[in-house]
Amino acid sequence: MPYVPNSSFIVYVATPKGIADYLERIISKGIIQPISFFRPLIVVKEYDERKVFSFIRSHIENIRGRDEKELILRAMEYFDVNEETYRVDDIYNHLLYTK
Repeated sequence: MPYVPNSSFIVYVATPKGIADYLERIISKGIIQPISFFRPLIVVKEYDERKVFSFIRSHIENIRGRDEKELILRAMEYFDVNEETYRVDDIYNHLLYTK
């Protein structure tokens, strides 16, 4: 079984004003380009941890796939993987065999 160090799925949560202020700051400092992808992101009117976790849980529970590998790949469309470099097969095997 391949070892995947510190693997986890991550998502950012922000209010519209909070994300606008943050993006303006990091663009002006040159941290990201003026045209950039910025994912994964959940935008909320007001931060409420219970509602955010409920939203995430509901979304994950509604992901459908033929097998575990497809489920992981579909989850990766919405959530990022906390890895500098990763291979989908390594993450899949790590998750599968560390239940």
